[in-house]
Amino acid sequence: MSAFVLWNAFLAVLVGVGSIFFASRDPIATSWVKIAFAGAPLIVFAALLLLFPMTLEGWTGVVIIVFYQAMFFGGTGVCAGVIVGSLFGMYRASKNIIRSVDAGLGTK
Repeated sequence: MSAFVLWNAFLAVLVGVGSIFFASRDPIATSWVKIAFAGAPLIVFAALLLLFPMTLEGWTGVVIIVFYQAMFFGGTGVCAGVIVGSLFGMYRASKNIIRSVDAGLGTK
């Protein structure tokens, strides 16, 4: 179990660093869309864990088990990394804009 936690933490850091890089260069609206698309699977995963038992039968059971496995083996780390990295990149980009305007570089 701890190996999966470490794997998800590694993925979160790796994806978070990439998200910081791209979110500081992307428009803010694009970063918010990335956050929304990364947050949706996390919300669905949490809802499925709480609402549906693991003893489902038929095609819905197969689909839910495949989704559980994909989210457990890396999806949660990737989604969390995108959310945290994008938020930090947007914060960093806003601070850089404020500094450049204060220094007189952002005015024409």
